Amino acid sequence: MIKDTINALGLRFCCDDIDTLQNKISYLHGSGKYDRLIREMHKEKDVNNFYSKIFEVSIAQAIEYAGLISLYEVNVRENDNSNIDFKISDDSGFSLFLEAKLLQDVKSKDEIEQQLKNGDFYSILMDGERQKKRFSACRVTF
Repeated sequence: MIKDTINALGLRFCCDDIDTLQNKISYLHGSGKYDRLIREMHKEKDVNNFYSKIFEVSIAQAIEYAGLISLYEVNVRENDNSNIDFKISDDSGFSLFLEAKLLQDVKSKDEIEQQLKNGDFYSILMDGERQKKRFSACRVTF
């Protein structure tokens, strides 16, 4: 149960939030497509990674509720070990590749919100010790 992982990480969630998260996990488990995500979430030892997994679970549930065809952790380039979190398709053959990034930096969140007030796109530079990347994305609604 996810409550064991939450307790092991020293987090405190209200009972309703734990139940909601467990229901999402159970729903996704039934599809059989997200077993890797669920397994990784249950054994997560880093709080920030755990929150990222919660974000991915929420995205996966939205995809499934929308009735879209999806794959989790998809390799999109031959001879490359990097994966994209989700490949989403519809009946017409349209495909969307989605990389989920949970930004926990308040400054970044405020910048994104401001940009989204002005349009459906945002762009942000993530400047970390090991990486410098520019991310651009658009608003997606299901």
